[in-house]
Amino acid sequence: MSKINAMLDYQKNDIELRKILKVINDSEDSKRQERAKEAFDIAKKTVNESEDTAKTINSFFDKSVNFGKEVQPQIEALASQLEKATDQKTADEIIQKLLAIRAKIVDVDKKAGKDKMAGESCLAGYAEAQSRGIRAREVHADAKAKVDAKKKENSVQIDTLTNQITKLEKQVDKVFLDRYKILASDKKFPPLVPISEKSCGGCGMQMSISCIATVEKEEYGKCDNCQRMVYKR
Repeated sequence: MSKINAMLDYQKNDIELRKILKVINDSEDSKRQERAKEAFDIAKKTVNESEDTAKTINSFFDKSVNFGKEVQPQIEALASQLEKATDQKTADEIIQKLLAIRAKIVDVDKKAGKDKMAGESCLAGYAEAQSRGIRAREVHADAKAKVDAKKKENSVQIDTLTNQITKLEKQVDKVFLDRYKILASDKKFPPLVPISEKSCGGCGMQMSISCIATVEKEEYGKCDNCQRMVYKR
């Protein structure tokens, strides 16, 4: 079997398999499955972000509690000193220290208020994301079951073509096959096309003299325009 005939046989089976899988992958159930996966991933991301926010809020809450424990003895000690102060200068210095502590407490209180609101929003977002994630998972499972059922209906044909393609891969020139797969992944399909009246059977552009000479010599060449593999029928 020549390089071209082996490649054409491979391509024929590959095209048939792609047609079957395309029908399945383009089905509404397949699209529902993909949309559900995207929705689940978004919900999961929101849940993770909510958990991170909750950790930050909890950490600040713990620090706030510790701050309260630290300043309480300081306040009591300063209050006691203020009661015992015998001159205005000393009293003013103690009062300034108390005001400084009060300012810190106010700042902590404001931050705690903001965190409380953020916590409530975080909790609501977490619950809503969990709900969306559960719904998305249910839709995904239902759509996947229907897609799998469709694949099962075509399993004999899919398996036959897959096995034939695997068998033909051993007969096709490796360099030829690698080039074919690169073109197919680049959406240049079919990768192997005939020359029609000195033009590429894929893009329709006229072949160069050097390309035609290569085809005459080596069975196939490469279109200068679309890079597809070309052969002479």
